[in-house]
Amino acid sequence: MLRISVTTHTDDTTLTLEGRVVGVWVDELATSWERLLLSATRPIRVNLDGVTFIDDGAKAMLRVMHADGAVLAATTLTMRALVDEIVADVVRDRVSARSPVAVKDERTKEEHHGVCDHTRRD
Repeated sequence: MLRISVTTHTDDTTLTLEGRVVGVWVDELATSWERLLLSATRPIRVNLDGVTFIDDGAKAMLRVMHADGAVLAATTLTMRALVDEIVADVVRDRVSARSPVAVKDERTKEEHHGVCDHTRRD
């Protein structure tokens, strides 16, 4: 079972998760997240201190939430390790997306789709 609560503060909005984030509860979290993204006017903080277990789907959802701008917060050892892993993954993905190889790959894709004009003009 998962409990999801939202608290609005003067400087942020906190989404607090308590319990097991598994299976159908991941879908419920995704729905709650989408709703919160549409309505939040402040930065969003996700408090994970009450989480006792997550599955791979929950981990992927937390990664999406962080990539969307949420600050993942945890003080328990297990959840802190998870947050560190997710943050590192998102940072690594952002860096690799801007690497010279990624930029070259994008240029190659553009050339194959006719975006770049390489007509010789002599």
